[in-house]
Amino acid sequence: MALKADTVGIILRGGRPSASNEALVNGFVVQTTWAALQHSRGGPITANNEIDQAITFAHDQNRIHAGLDMRVKIRVLGGVNAPDWAKHIGGNPVFVSDPQGGPNASGLVGRFWLTDYGTAYADFESKLAAKYDAVDVIRDNVISRCTTIYGEPFIRQIGDSISVHNLVAAGYSDTADRVCQRAQVDEHAVWHHTHQSLSFNPYQVIRRDGSTGVDEAFSESMMSYCRTTLGARCTLENNSIRQSFINNSGDYGSMQNRIQQLGGTIAFQTATDARVGDLNITLRWAAGAGAQTVELPSGWAGDITDSQAHTCDHLLTANET
Repeated sequence: MALKADTVGIILRGGRPSASNEALVNGFVVQTTWAALQHSRGGPITANNEIDQAITFAHDQNRIHAGLDMRVKIRVLGGVNAPDWAKHIGGNPVFVSDPQGGPNASGLVGRFWLTDYGTAYADFESKLAAKYDAVDVIRDNVISRCTTIYGEPFIRQIGDSISVHNLVAAGYSDTADRVCQRAQVDEHAVWHHTHQSLSFNPYQVIRRDGSTGVDEAFSESMMSYCRTTLGARCTLENNSIRQSFINNSGDYGSMQNRIQQLGGTIAFQTATDARVGDLNITLRWAAGAGAQTVELPSGWAGDITDSQAHTCDHLLTANET
């Protein structure tokens, strides 16, 4: 079995499409958690989980006969959404909070940078791959070991001094985290036929003395590492595109330029509905930047006409590699 085609065009990140919008999209994201999928260390993948249900939905014969090709992307959230047993590997969980993310953007994370934690994550990914790598409608799986609150492993809540202090006190170091970033890519090599998405942001640095910074060059180096390690299976992703970021300068602009230069399979997720700005302009920019697929925000239906959605979907799909 060869490498499957990735998700293409516009897809939903808020679950399965409804009868009113399924003709406008090419697939959807199953956003679930490690805690929901593996209840014990070394244990099996939970039966009849959200991924299984999504496969059943995508294989619906009436939908297939209607020409609706539903490709599925898996986003398994780790970090605050890791199982409790994983959060206690190597010590007690660590509290982190994102001041820009609202009241629900906080929780307890495990010591994801530890080798033992990575061993547990690698076991989990090997079991996921054994179950889903050969399933035709599963086209993409997100790399998420070194995450905290979001499915974005380069974000470290450096704007919150309490989170920074808690991580450093638990033994976190910039050196160990960079090892983690590379190891999580290695741990996804067990997937042979399915794309693996790595979400990029300018890398947020937390040093052992508690000082912080940004190292965008490291993010660029990880793009190369992902492509070298996983080859065409590596999808370069960013989860925060919006109208105001178009033609942006600084670290974010440099990162986006590098993604575009590397080409290959590129995927984006828009910012939330309240922050994305003009959705039609944002989607057209994404297509111009070489993206094959974009995840739409919740509440998107009122932000773009059906005609605009079809046009943007065509532009994105035309970029399929």
